[in-house]
Amino acid sequence: MKQFLSALTAVFLMTMHLPAQVRSTSDVLATAGQDTRRQQNLALQNTAQGLKMHDPLLRQIALRLGINGSALGDTIYGYLRNEDTYQLQVAFNSLQERRRQRQVKTAEVAALGAEGLFLQQEALIDRYEALAGYLFLEPHLAACLRLDSLLEKEHQILREMLASGVLDVKIAKVVNVEEDLNRNRLTLQDLDNTLALHKNRLQQYAGAFTDIDRSGLITLSEIRARAAMLKTTAPDQQPLFVLKDAEVALEQANLQYINAQNKQIFNNISVGYQNPLYLDRPNRFNTFNNFNLRAGFTVPLPANNRYKKSKAVLDLRDAQHDAAWAREATRKDLEQQWLRLDNLFRAFDTAQDRIDNSLIRKMLDNRELRAQITPLDIVELEIAQQKLLVSQAALLADIAEEYVLLLELAGVVGDGRNYLAQGW
Repeated sequence: MKQFLSALTAVFLMTMHLPAQVRSTSDVLATAGQDTRRQQNLALQNTAQGLKMHDPLLRQIALRLGINGSALGDTIYGYLRNEDTYQLQVAFNSLQERRRQRQVKTAEVAALGAEGLFLQQEALIDRYEALAGYLFLEPHLAACLRLDSLLEKEHQILREMLASGVLDVKIAKVVNVEEDLNRNRLTLQDLDNTLALHKNRLQQYAGAFTDIDRSGLITLSEIRARAAMLKTTAPDQQPLFVLKDAEVALEQANLQYINAQNKQIFNNISVGYQNPLYLDRPNRFNTFNNFNLRAGFTVPLPANNRYKKSKAVLDLRDAQHDAAWAREATRKDLEQQWLRLDNLFRAFDTAQDRIDNSLIRKMLDNRELRAQITPLDIVELEIAQQKLLVSQAALLADIAEEYVLLLELAGVVGDGRNYLAQGW
């Protein structure tokens, strides 16, 4: 176990002091622009922009050939020439449908853009979570390492006392030391594993590094100030809300497009030519008399849209309800999140007050009194004091985690600011 502790301490100190390949929090956050889902969304936006999602003006161009009468000549009354018909027909798409289709494309592109902002926020939040876990977990790990060294020191003193035959060592004290030492080393193992997971996530984003630069890291007082600021700021620009509103607008555009279908009156126009039917060719033959011009009209039956329109109305209502619920759920979650952070702030203050006003601390700071206390008692006092510091460091890590969740609910991480840096 002692070898394990030494190795763990060596790894921790190595990661704390190696100067090479140090990343800043801004470097890690900047990699959100290369997020795969974000890049795919941008490519999809470019594709959608280049598509013509509306139908062309011409729906159909048809050439019609007709034969009237017998295909063979009629010789009962002399030669009867067959009447042939040649017709060019052009059908048009509805102008109103084409306009609504353009509006659908506009809404579709806007929805993709809103989805891109939402994906960008998710990519940033992933990096914020990994950074907060990595940066604010190490003070907890350092406090546990210090506690482990004190427990090991107490363990060694008790071992020497037992080896020398001292009989005033209580069994309960030995048991407590063993339990505290084992419990703390399990905590160290868990913290080390969690720290390794956070570092692996960060390396996936920013490449290999030895450490993250902690200069200019946000302090607890700034976390409090920014949490208070976010409490007075309405999250109207929350990317989730923008996305839901864009989805509502898209469903509205689809409904308007369906409403425009099957309402066209003017259908087509055709130009035709017919060979004349004659027994004897007239002396004067006017070819233009054989041309014809026809227009086709339809009677709209809106009931043909009944199923599609009803489905579109349901989709629109569902999108509206989803948008309303997103706002309501976020409002409730924000209230809970502010309460969680407030509880953690008060717990941190309570721990700090206990540390500042601890009688143990006063005894340890009194040099004359320390000279009268046995080494075992001094170590026990230091252990009790260090346990308070460990619990406070754990609260700081919890505050950082909940602070990132508050940033996500408030939807502010996409404004270009580094919410883990001091000042702006």
